[in-house]
Amino acid sequence: MDEKKFIKLDNGVQLAYKIGGQGPVLLLIHGNRDSLENYISLFEKFSKSYTVICVDLRGHGDSDKPRNGYRFENLVADIQQFIEILKIKDFSLIGHSLGASIAMQLALEDQDNIINNIVLLGTSVDFKPVFRPDLINKENIEKTNLESSDFRHLIQEALRPYFIVEQYKHIETMVFQNWAEMPPFVHQALVMELKHPELENFLRKIDKKTLVIAGELDRITPLEDGKKVASLIPEAEFISVEGCGHFMYMEEPEFIYKAIQKFFDRFKKKSLPCHIEFKTQDFTKFESFYQSLGWKLIDRGMEHYKLIEFGEDASIGGAVLLKNVKQDALSSSPLVYIRVDDVDSTLKQLCESGAIVHTEKQIIPNVGEWASLYDLDNNFLGLWKAC
Repeated sequence: MDEKKFIKLDNGVQLAYKIGGQGPVLLLIHGNRDSLENYISLFEKFSKSYTVICVDLRGHGDSDKPRNGYRFENLVADIQQFIEILKIKDFSLIGHSLGASIAMQLALEDQDNIINNIVLLGTSVDFKPVFRPDLINKENIEKTNLESSDFRHLIQEALRPYFIVEQYKHIETMVFQNWAEMPPFVHQALVMELKHPELENFLRKIDKKTLVIAGELDRITPLEDGKKVASLIPEAEFISVEGCGHFMYMEEPEFIYKAIQKFFDRFKKKSLPCHIEFKTQDFTKFESFYQSLGWKLIDRGMEHYKLIEFGEDASIGGAVLLKNVKQDALSSSPLVYIRVDDVDSTLKQLCESGAIVHTEKQIIPNVGEWASLYDLDNNFLGLWKAC
């Protein structure tokens, strides 16, 4: 992962986060007593095509650790302001366990409709306490110093069998490292203050496309809990991961990544149709590289235009390119138009093709922002402008 950054909220709490990649924004929220480091595999995979942001909740990871303020609504409010300060909009949300509950609450309160869709990992409508009664009982609690590492050890040993699946014991070190580094008073505060909300009566109000993923052997949020969440959210679907437990995204990161990516691909938002305008000095050069992309010229007998359609292998379906064979009134350069659903994706495709790079942005009076187009040999091809 990239280096951590820090942001201070109005309440004085400083949250740690990491951001990397480029593309649509994806926000990841970890679970109780975990940290953003749990998401290292998903961060690396998604950052190849997304701007990925992982954040440490208060009391977790490298975020501030106040002695109180660990009610569920405190954690939700922290993330809401984190989103506001970073001006995150039009994003997808992934939450695990407690992070999934926060994600659902954020979706319920999303009045500005800035969340596109959500993915819930290891979730439930209400988290019931899970522990070993031989360890967590009145007698042990009374004789344990809640401010000492003994209390942290007691909680860790009580929950260990519920968190770790035998065949995935390799993740145990990372999971419990977060616990070991958490001050005892934070463990105490989480036990005393944090109560997961009962969301059953509210989930039907979530209007986001939702994917619920559950581990088949999850003992914290059992399979049936995940199915129930999916049944209550109107536009939700459910998948289970065979042989996995509560940390299925760490146990089988490649499977989880592919499942989420497939889900995202189905609901990608397209920008409003628009076009890119070129003033090119050498249309022959432009023709040579669009042909190398598999685009084809269609002559429909129009007096001033010729149509060029993207080939079947192009990533932007249904786009057409129009060449105006008339001379531009302001120069001797012909005009070229590309009508597309997504300007950024089109430019990215052109650049990745090796045909062009766009650099040297400039402001032309009465026209707006343009950028020069060059081929790989640094030959000037023309200018582009997103209209």
